[in-house]
Amino acid sequence: MAISRGSASSGKRALSALVSMYDEFPEIPATIPTPSTSGSSAITTLPCGLTVVTEDASTSSTVSLTFPNGGSASESVSEGGSALANQAFAFKGASGASSLGIVRAIQNAGATPFTSASRHSAVVGYTCAREKAAALVGSLGTTTNSDYEPWDVADAITIANDNVKEANSSAELLLTEQLYQAAFGESSSMGRSYFTPNATAVTLQSFRDKAYVMNGAILAATGVDHDIFVKHVEESFEEANPGSMSKASAAYDPIQHTYIGGEARLSSATDRTCIALGFEGPNDSHALQSILKHCISLSGISSFAVPGLAGVYGAAPAGETMSLIDNLCAALTSGSMTTESIEKAKKLAKSDALFSLDDGSKSLAESMSLNVQMTGTFCAESIAASYDEITADDVNKAFDNMLKSNLTVASLGNISTVPYQGSIASRFS
Repeated sequence: MAISRGSASSGKRALSALVSMYDEFPEIPATIPTPSTSGSSAITTLPCGLTVVTEDASTSSTVSLTFPNGGSASESVSEGGSALANQAFAFKGASGASSLGIVRAIQNAGATPFTSASRHSAVVGYTCAREKAAALVGSLGTTTNSDYEPWDVADAITIANDNVKEANSSAELLLTEQLYQAAFGESSSMGRSYFTPNATAVTLQSFRDKAYVMNGAILAATGVDHDIFVKHVEESFEEANPGSMSKASAAYDPIQHTYIGGEARLSSATDRTCIALGFEGPNDSHALQSILKHCISLSGISSFAVPGLAGVYGAAPAGETMSLIDNLCAALTSGSMTTESIEKAKKLAKSDALFSLDDGSKSLAESMSLNVQMTGTFCAESIAASYDEITADDVNKAFDNMLKSNLTVASLGNISTVPYQGSIASRFS
């Protein structure tokens, strides 16, 4: 095929610009696009009950240790605030390893540590170069330690109380806490606030002894050789607390996690009103939760779907409260669950799940942990299949069951014009 004069001229200009760039920045290395590779994953469950899941294609490594019972939903009444405070014990010293030594080893390796907790679980881990991943796994082996120095305990409680103060200044967090309180009851572990102050050394250790254990925990690692990594884990976790092998889920009490629905109102001096409407949602399928959330959000309203709870939320000036409520209710009653909208929501939810596998090693590790926790397996094909196998009937049934449950109403701010729960609930009967 002949090349036109115009194409040749354009090519020369592009080449000239490229040469000029290399003259100006001589140290820039040449880059050659490489095709995306799909790595292989493997899973091993150790005798202590720890599940290790790895993949070998990521160009960097994230190693995350998830404790499914490390969230506040596993707290007893006397242990309130323990899940929040226990985050501060990540990378603290244990027998044979000081806090300073652990932190220095992480810094010397150029790793980035992280820790988090919620109502549902607790996570501690790090991101680093592939060749450093296995050598640093010992820093996670101390996570189950319950014999911390008194100053570490005092620091953890101080940090937790500071986090409570910060949370009390966030409208988003306060609305979330109000929503859970109304949905599950303030006397239940799910309904009590995650941001509970005044944890003590005794309650911290009590909670840690039952929740931060190897049995039932999930260790996910990206960009590593499975067999070599598992060997390092076995050596590094020899002194980790295995927990009770016969009670891996003892901290989960179905009575404490029963959805009841109700109302929580919190007035504050502001000219805005924040409202969330919730219902009982799917509890055992992350794919169905995500599809349901996308179906609702296609109406243009912000939506949420977490285990056992789904709904909509929004904020508006106090004078527009009723208009906001009308819009929130319309998003749930407008009959938008059509075959077309469900298929679109499935594609969006599936895309989110698959993109998370290619959104950095930390996102990949989170997806690995979630899927092992939900299904016991992990691979891209099975994740895609979990969305494909959900039918329109499944979504419609979940949505119908959701609206049949007792309405939860959480309101925050200027609530003088917010109707009470019974008045709003009548719109769904």
